[in-house]
Amino acid sequence: MLVARTQVEAAKEGDRIALEGVRIIARLFAIERASTIAGDTAGQRRARREQLSHPILDELRAWLDDKRGLVPPRTPLGKGLGYLHRQWHRLILFLDDGHIELTNNRRERELRRLVLGRRNWLFTWLDLGGERTAAILSILGTCIAHGVNPRAYLHHATKLLVQGWPQTKLRELLPDRVTGACRAPRTAPRTRAITPRVGSFPARRPAPWCTAAGADETA
Repeated sequence: MLVARTQVEAAKEGDRIALEGVRIIARLFAIERASTIAGDTAGQRRARREQLSHPILDELRAWLDDKRGLVPPRTPLGKGLGYLHRQWHRLILFLDDGHIELTNNRRERELRRLVLGRRNWLFTWLDLGGERTAAILSILGTCIAHGVNPRAYLHHATKLLVQGWPQTKLRELLPDRVTGACRAPRTAPRTRAITPRVGSFPARRPAPWCTAAGADETA
């Protein structure tokens, strides 16, 4: 979250105004942590934000309007305040939907994988290959985000497609729709990100926890 990051960096340099902003923003993060610990659903998280986060955002907005006229715009803190002012309408979107995260840190981590593998993307075969690679990476990223083992999911979905899964029900095969079929057990090691390489598909057996119904086929 760039807004918080600029405030923290300025506060580390001893800027008391930035420290005030950091303390306000920290309360927003505390509410999000409490929501995660409580296991809130999207609706419960939205209600919690409306009750607790909304007043803090009003306080943050008042603080922003007051300090923008005091801090030179070309200083690190001034640039951070300007960014916060310009992006305010995007910052408060999380109040309207419990599915939206407070920060975009996870998105930045996902984009970092693409940057690290950019040399591989030179060999994706023109625009069509690039579109297919983007689709594969999107599916794998969705698997990781929903706690689904990517290898087990691909095996499960491919098997159903080969067996004649109806085209009108393709959305039911998306990673977020998978219930218990390919979810790794909580005690299993954390799934590592997969960076696919064109032309390289190791012939390994599927994960043992794929589906109970498909255990016979994978044995």
